[in-house]
Amino acid sequence: MIEKENPVCNYCSSKKVIPIFYGYPTSKDYQDYEKGNLKFGESIFLGAKPKWYCKKCGESF
Repeated sequence: MIEKENPVCNYCSSKKVIPIFYGYPTSKDYQDYEKGNLKFGESIFLGAKPKWYCKKCGESF
């Protein structure tokens, strides 16, 4: 899921973009979350499942 280089935000053009994780997190996933390098996704049953989260503007895409 994680690409080598994170994309630029579609909304504000920031490079402060992190991946969104869906599923059952491991202890490493929790560590990445605590460091601000990963965001946990909402329920996949709500429809759209964005891959990226912008730490600057707060948009998911």
